[in-house]
Amino acid sequence: MELFSHYHLSLHSHEKEPQSSAKSSALTVVGLLKQSTVVFIILFITYVFSFIFNVILANWLGYKEFGIVNLIFRFFAVIVPIMAFGVDGLLIKNLQVYIIKSDYPKLLGILNWSLRVFCICTVAYCIISVFLLFNFNKLPFGHGVDEELDIFLKSVWLPPLLTFMYIESALLRSLKKFYLSTFLSWSCVLVFNSIILIIWHYQFKKISMDIVFAATGIAVVFSIILQGIFAYINLPEKNFHLTPIYLKMQWLTYSTYIMFSNMLSTTSMFVTLLILDIFYPQRNLIADFSVCFVIANVFIMITQAVALLIGPRVHILQKENRFDTLQWEINVINRFKLFVGFIFLIIVFMFGHTILAWFGHNYYHLYIPLIVLSLMYFFSIYLGTSPSILQYAGYSKKLDALRLLQLILLIIFSLVLTYYFDLMGAIVSNGLSLMIFEVMSSWQVKKNIRLSTFSL
Repeated sequence: MELFSHYHLSLHSHEKEPQSSAKSSALTVVGLLKQSTVVFIILFITYVFSFIFNVILANWLGYKEFGIVNLIFRFFAVIVPIMAFGVDGLLIKNLQVYIIKSDYPKLLGILNWSLRVFCICTVAYCIISVFLLFNFNKLPFGHGVDEELDIFLKSVWLPPLLTFMYIESALLRSLKKFYLSTFLSWSCVLVFNSIILIIWHYQFKKISMDIVFAATGIAVVFSIILQGIFAYINLPEKNFHLTPIYLKMQWLTYSTYIMFSNMLSTTSMFVTLLILDIFYPQRNLIADFSVCFVIANVFIMITQAVALLIGPRVHILQKENRFDTLQWEINVINRFKLFVGFIFLIIVFMFGHTILAWFGHNYYHLYIPLIVLSLMYFFSIYLGTSPSILQYAGYSKKLDALRLLQLILLIIFSLVLTYYFDLMGAIVSNGLSLMIFEVMSSWQVKKNIRLSTFSL
């Protein structure tokens, strides 16, 4: 279950400042790679947990049910950033600053304000859900996706829990507990969810979509409790005894922007599945695409990992006008990505049929679509450093404009190609829009920062 990734990760490194020579830069890069190896391992472990979870669902749910569950989870991935309303990015940006400055009134204020925003968004979400519950058969789109709406309404209680866990994870990151937040959020949920489903299947020999959502809820509550305990332990005690100070308009402006940015980052997969669902209501193609995506998503994981390696360096070296050093490090990162990505690509080529068989005999025929998606994602990881450079270099608005363009292109490509070429059309649409996004991001990096992400 890879509902979404957090797009405002912040690593607080304390490395020595790079020297001007190539040798000292190389040493800095080697040190950076060594210090950040844990990040890559954590992300890969989370990917493995997600892979295992999806294998369980694909084997124990029906073909159609697996597709619907993936569609609902992807819908949750769009809802959660909206309900969080950007307070995740707000906490990561400001909380540590207030702690360092001992500005405890603002620290208490931002915590209280974030909780109030969450409560307001949850109430609004509940009102909309109640309206849908009593009126979805009367809606113009209700007859085309009535089964999906019915299942969503049965799991309508889950998004508020996912959102609270999402915000708590951001709180831990803002308290410099990045590794802890990663393990206690999605890794924890995936592991406990899988354990619950295995026990249930062992006892009753079958699972249903309702059981999947119930198991997810239980795992999320467990994660919320654990994250809450560690967040409480790491928060400064004195902030609970002062009168809070609120910067409401400043916080609201920034959190609104973060909300839209996060929403754009999580919409593409849902749009692809939704268009497949509209054109092919038997839902088997949703399951097919989901399986291909789960396997090929290892290449996206590599991009996320190396973004955490180079990201914290971009702002530092840009501020010092050390673009030669930054270019050298980008070249090293590109070699690292291509080497690791090529290994996974060989594994997919050689053992693709075997990996697909793990999901069940229904998916054995997906070797060619899987290869096509893997090749397109492999190409994207070569340029995948560019979005991180734009974000950390202060060009977030340009990055969001490119994400919006990617979404528009995805919709256009999908409406045409999916209609005529079903699954392969959806895969090409998804991969092609991502490749255009990466190329445009690289062009913006070259234009605005004068760095090349093509170099080796």
